[in-house]
Amino acid sequence: MCAIESLLGRIPDGHAGPSAHSPRTLLVGSDVLIHLQEDESREEVTLYSVPGSMQEVAWLSGRIEAWSHVLPHPAHEQAVCALTVDPRTREVFLSETWPRAALDQVTLGQELNSHADRHRLWRRMLRLPQDGGTGPGTSDRVSATTQPSWEGRP
Repeated sequence: MCAIESLLGRIPDGHAGPSAHSPRTLLVGSDVLIHLQEDESREEVTLYSVPGSMQEVAWLSGRIEAWSHVLPHPAHEQAVCALTVDPRTREVFLSETWPRAALDQVTLGQELNSHADRHRLWRRMLRLPQDGGTGPGTSDRVSATTQPSWEGRP
């Protein structure tokens, strides 16, 4: 049994769906899709989501490779968090990679909720206009000072 099956259970027989090695997708709340993928060779499980796309920016337009920033998870030293931007599509990917042994069902549930919160913050930030929300008619938008962060998240 693969790690994701041990955390989520098997997909019932007769249901068309991913193989044991394909990512599994979960709906958290009513608005966030989080994908789980396993790397059996490294005994790791990755949670990831796509909160949206960046507006066009000069520093990204000339890139060929994805831009990525990786940090240790603030609450779990064995896990790492990454922010990745695809230069072709400008899609933003949020991910967390865990050693399989460090991720149990309780921790997974907590991390899915925390990840969904970060996803929602990033989605709101990515929707801000380029003027940072200071233009006319933006008073009802999220403040430009709202910065999604890995800090302070359990």
